[in-house]
Amino acid sequence: GALATVHLGLSVAESIDPVVSGTGAGNLVYTAALASLGSASATGIAVAVVLPLPSGVTLDSVTPSVGSWDGASWTVPALPSGAQATLTFVLTVDFGTAGAPDTLSLSAAVTAATGHSGEFASDVETTSVLEGVFFGDFETGDTSAWSITVGGS
Repeated sequence: GALATVHLGLSVAESIDPVVSGTGAGNLVYTAALASLGSASATGIAVAVVLPLPSGVTLDSVTPSVGSWDGASWTVPALPSGAQATLTFVLTVDFGTAGAPDTLSLSAAVTAATGHSGEFASDVETTSVLEGVFFGDFETGDTSAWSITVGGS
């Protein structure tokens, strides 16, 4: 069938997976992308975002291309038909972050849009962390992880 008059799409993406801890400031970026897919402008849009930060991860900045961010919700006053908007999170995954699969995640869900009918869009992205290796002096209690790839003919 045809798309509703007001219809929103939402997707979350990451800049890298896995991220290597300690590789510098801003070494992981999450982007939530909102698209107005219906035939009319969407208004009164609210997107709830959950971004748990484990020990060793710092949220450096949050930048909406449109609207405002209050720490838990992205508010977009209006999004014309065919338009897109993004919410960008820049994080630093430092050496103190334990390496494991799916250590980090960002989930987003549209929670309001004037004139929208039906189910609201949502998405989640998970990121694995590899423990970084630093070069310098080792001290008692430091850990080091090495990886070797051997090829043959």
